[in-house]
Amino acid sequence: MGRSLRSVALNGDSARRIADDLDVQRPGGATGMAAWGADGTIIIGNTDALWEVPEAGGTPRRIPLPEDSAKARIFPKVSAPTLAAGGTRVLFHTHPAWDPRRSALRMLDRATGTVTTVLENAMHGTVVGDSLLLFMRDGALLAVRFDVRAGKVIGEAVTVDDGIAQAINMPSSALESGVAQYAVTSRGDLVVAYGGAYRRQSSDVVVRAPDGRVRRMALPGAPSEDRRFMGRLCHRTGPAHTTTR
Repeated sequence: MGRSLRSVALNGDSARRIADDLDVQRPGGATGMAAWGADGTIIIGNTDALWEVPEAGGTPRRIPLPEDSAKARIFPKVSAPTLAAGGTRVLFHTHPAWDPRRSALRMLDRATGTVTTVLENAMHGTVVGDSLLLFMRDGALLAVRFDVRAGKVIGEAVTVDDGIAQAINMPSSALESGVAQYAVTSRGDLVVAYGGAYRRQSSDVVVRAPDGRVRRMALPGAPSEDRRFMGRLCHRTGPAHTTTR
């Protein structure tokens, strides 16, 4: 998609331009999918907002989202919009970079503009029918009963499949969309591509003393937490004696 949104017919006709000069992607950022509604509206998710544009073409409009009261700012990242309840709801996920455990599935009521939190620690959701919610969690696809009108899950989630390719733990926060490689067809077939989450980068700290002794410290936790800890450690011990792997 990049700076231009286009469509192409399955019969092989040439691509049709829908919108140009899209202001939906920060330099180096990752656009987080788009959803095509039955009413002819295309919903686009990117690093910090939802946008909509008519399928016939036009100027994309930014969809207002309420501020996150816990952080007093717009949701940190917005990705993977899908339409539900006949197109009256938009399901999407928000997450800060580097820590997928702090992600959340949220639902926008297009008529009222209200946003409700559906599920914590969840990404890339898809509503199947009006009673089943599929979502991703750390490379695994889960399913749970769902009341789409109320935006509430019912009961406990179960694992459908594991090891599905998902853009988390990426080497750059610009690529951290949380989008997974799965889709559900109109007749209910599930299509997946395997690969799991991106390989976690090692976050061990190696302390080299002046006398040559080496001490390795394994750091548990999210990569963002590891980086902050390593920064404090290097500040205390000095870069000449501290390296990371």
